[in-house]
Amino acid sequence: MNKFGREGHRSRIRNAYITNGAETMSDVHIVELFLSLLIPRKDVKPIAYSLFNRFGSIEKIFSADYDELVEINGIGKNTAVNIMMYSDLMRRSNSSTNEDFYNSKNRLAFAKLQINNDKKYRVVFVGGDGDCVGDFCFSSFDIVAKNCVVENIISHNCNSLFVIRYGSDKILGDDVNFISEFKFLVNPIGVNFIDYIAVGIDECVSINDTVHYKLLEN
Repeated sequence: MNKFGREGHRSRIRNAYITNGAETMSDVHIVELFLSLLIPRKDVKPIAYSLFNRFGSIEKIFSADYDELVEINGIGKNTAVNIMMYSDLMRRSNSSTNEDFYNSKNRLAFAKLQINNDKKYRVVFVGGDGDCVGDFCFSSFDIVAKNCVVENIISHNCNSLFVIRYGSDKILGDDVNFISEFKFLVNPIGVNFIDYIAVGIDECVSINDTVHYKLLEN
């Protein structure tokens, strides 16, 4: 019975990821799913919680070194190496594919690649070298989203950012209101709001290439 219960739980987490992606999953469930692929015949939920209790966040789990990881009950040599390799592979991938997002063509190309995003907005945080240091997706610009934007700005120490809005390649009245509210949030922090890109089914348009370009000016 325990086996069926465990397999049913794994299946629910896996199906949630396949259906909705990682955006709707908690960090602990993401780590639990990752561990279940590495340790197929063991209940990995306690291990996932042990990792969070030890390291505190998903970022610190995947940046932990080998000796720290194998101290966790249930994490063997192979699992520790896999966790470390995942982090190294992501860093290697980012360093080889990051574009200069101070270039408008690169921002538009990136926005086109994200056209199937199921959220309405994506904020892309840009570092001093023009690289993407993080991003955050949300559907409603409520207090939770605003707090997350500020937290990401601080944690990533970003110099600039731009916003991608999905649904239409036209700049609409709602966009004008959003930009005004967004500027009110980020301008006092000293971050440059460099672009607002509207993404439709076939096209995407930068506000800098429209008659509304002055909306981004301070």
